Formats: sequence, structure tokens, C-alpha cells
Amino acid sequence: MNVNKIIITSSVLIFALSASYFFVFYLPANQNAQNLVLRKADCAQRGKDALSRYKQEASKNISNSTQDFSSHYNTKLQKCFVEITDILADKNFLSTSVTIYDGLENKQMAWFVTTSSGLGKGTKEYGVVDINGNNTDITQEQFETLERQYMSE
Repeated sequence: MNVNKIIITSSVLIFALSASYFFVFYLPANQNAQNLVLRKADCAQRGKDALSRYKQEASKNISNSTQDFSSHYNTKLQKCFVEITDILADKNFLSTSVTIYDGLENKQMAWFVTTSSGLGKGTKEYGVVDINGNNTDITQEQFETLERQYMSE
């Protein structure tokens, strides 16, 4: 009789430990992975929406530019970032601008513009970062550092 009690008790204990592992470790990890997939999908949609708004605004002033975007859900910062690249070119002029937005707030975080003129005026570069509502000039190197920070982690 004692052997049966030991077997039943052991079986119940093994089942309880297995169930505990499932609810304590496996299920939360699986839910976190699913949440991350949903956040990334939401971020991609926010990128498409931001590009659509950007194109609509740009078409009011410029007819011959090309825009593209990339979006990234930054797991370290728990934020969605959208990067829009705009290229404007004609026979005497080339301008490339890259703007990084907070995808949730649709707020410009930083941008960098490079313009070149075929009329002998050379190349001009400038960049701006918004820090707590204040615009601060930045170099291309500083912009690229921010770009890696926002768009790759």
C-alpha cells in the first residue's frame, strides 16, 4: 500500500512541477514573444502611415522627389522609430534628407540634409536634433550615431 502512495504522490508532484514550469516560464516567454511581434507589426504600419503623411505634405511644395521609409521597434527603448529618406534631384541640384520620427507620437526626433549644386556652389550639409523641444545643430557623424541608436537596437 505504501508503494502505491509513493507512486501516486510522486506522479502528482511531477505533474505539479511540470505545470508550474509551464505557467511560470514557458507561457510568459511565449506571450512576450507574441507581444514583440505585435509591436513590430504596429511599428511597420506606423511607418507606412508616416510615409503617406510625409508624401502628402511634400507634394504640396515639390513634385519631383522620391521618398522611402524604414521602421524599427527598438526593444531597448521600447519605442517605434520611423526613418524617412527624401531625394530631390534635377539636372543642377541634388538634395537628400533623412528624418527620424518617434512612430507613436509622430514627432521629428532628428534630421539631416545634404544638398549639392552642379552650379559650382558645392555641397552643404546640416542636421538638427530635437532635445526636449529645443533644436540643436548636429554633424553628420552625430546624426549617424543617433540613427544607429534609434534604428538598430
